[in-house]
Amino acid sequence: MNSSNQNTKIPYRLRVGVTGHRRLPDDDDLSAQVFRAIDRARELVASSNDLPVRLRVISPIAEGADRLVAHAGLVDDTSELEVPLPMTREQYAEDFETDESKAEFDALLEQADLVTVMSESQTREEAYERAGRHVVDRCDVLIALWDGEPSRGRGGTAEVVAYARDAGVPILRVSTDAPYQIQEELGSGISQDAASQISAFNKARLSDKSLADVIGWQASQANQQAEATGIDSARMTPFIEWILPYQARADVIAGRFQSRYFLFSSVLFMTAALAVAIIAGQFLFFPKHTELIWIEVALMIGLLLILYFGRRWRLQERWLSNRFLAERFRSALFLAVVGQEDSRQVSSESVNVGHSSDEWLRRAFEEVWNQRPQPLDDVELDKLRAFTASAWVQDQADYHQRAAHQNEQKHQRLSYAIMALFGATLLTAVLHALEFGGHDDHSAFSIANILVFLALTLPALAGALSGVRAQREYERNAERFKSMVPYLQAIADRVRSASDLSTLRNAAQDAETVMMEETQDWFTIMKFHDFELHV
Repeated sequence: MNSSNQNTKIPYRLRVGVTGHRRLPDDDDLSAQVFRAIDRARELVASSNDLPVRLRVISPIAEGADRLVAHAGLVDDTSELEVPLPMTREQYAEDFETDESKAEFDALLEQADLVTVMSESQTREEAYERAGRHVVDRCDVLIALWDGEPSRGRGGTAEVVAYARDAGVPILRVSTDAPYQIQEELGSGISQDAASQISAFNKARLSDKSLADVIGWQASQANQQAEATGIDSARMTPFIEWILPYQARADVIAGRFQSRYFLFSSVLFMTAALAVAIIAGQFLFFPKHTELIWIEVALMIGLLLILYFGRRWRLQERWLSNRFLAERFRSALFLAVVGQEDSRQVSSESVNVGHSSDEWLRRAFEEVWNQRPQPLDDVELDKLRAFTASAWVQDQADYHQRAAHQNEQKHQRLSYAIMALFGATLLTAVLHALEFGGHDDHSAFSIANILVFLALTLPALAGALSGVRAQREYERNAERFKSMVPYLQAIADRVRSASDLSTLRNAAQDAETVMMEETQDWFTIMKFHDFELHV
């Protein structure tokens, strides 16, 4: 399998919405201006080798403006079409008078990568208004083919443009009067955060060997599990080649930033303890060497540098977000195998409002999910059930059981070390109070000075270990992992007993929901443990 870095790059999908009149001049110059507007929209996000920009047109494909922009966008074979229908397909088609118009509508709808039917509205006007607002809410930039006049009815072009202005969405207005000038209202501009984070994901320099090793191991596991449940491993090849390169990349990046985050945080805590030891040692053992105080100054400056670079490089955020993405990709494999039509629209931020990771994670996952292979509909139900239950749900239950045990052990080890340091501090204090070694020895390295040194530095070291324990949340994570096991085992039983494919898909969807909510809970716990000074 080719695991090159190039093959694991996720494009940024620029979402271009459209609103406009149904009756337009039949003029090639107007069509040319629409192409220019699309090109201008592309320019708002800089494409590069690390950030290939692709187009997604969001259009209800009504007659006129909707279809003109859709056709122009789809000239590029890398573009996608998203269609929000104001009502059911049959009801909507009643608005198109000619057979040619209905045929064009059907043809465009067949090309759509995503079709969303708005929930039922009281009136057609309300339905069109909601569809127009949906386009604005979903798009990065809105192309409006508009004559500048007030709306002729509820949900008209003027109202959609006004809604976009209020939301700060960039608008490229193409006048429907010759010479069809383009006017820009860039509003708040396109947020570059999602683009920059997808670029950072793509830009991370990982060796082909490291990716190949991870992909190879994961592919071997998937093939073995498929064979064990009676599914020919060759049938898994399209799914493995689709998702594992992205999952492996997210896994490796998450592991890299987790290691750096743990290293920086450990050094942060231990440096503070070392600073206490330096100043205590200088005062007690080397009172005449005041220049040693500069070591403490250097350590304090080091603390500030660790804090600064840890936050600047966003080690914690990049660890958490890439781990979250890797877990979504892990679930995607099994959802695609059973033919789940749409993975749950869940993000790391549904409980973490305002965090910058949200949008790029949604876009990255959606981009990969839309490339999924055809499901294994022709495989016997009992084999699909066994594979989904054992290779995914039960495997995750086993993982959570192991993770709970590992976190308990780490918490206990740190707790024992802290208790040992507390006991040593207490013993030191008792010995000092009992004048162990006598107080008549006034040399720098007298027993009394050593006891004072230990009484000062041991609590500082214990405090550093307590900080590490609190930051890693081993105890809470152990309980969280442990509590997940019975839920996952119950879902595994549901998967094994699914009576038909629809029931299996519902159970798989519930499994993803439970897993993603658990991951969100972990995300919530850990996001509040970014680098802080502890002195």
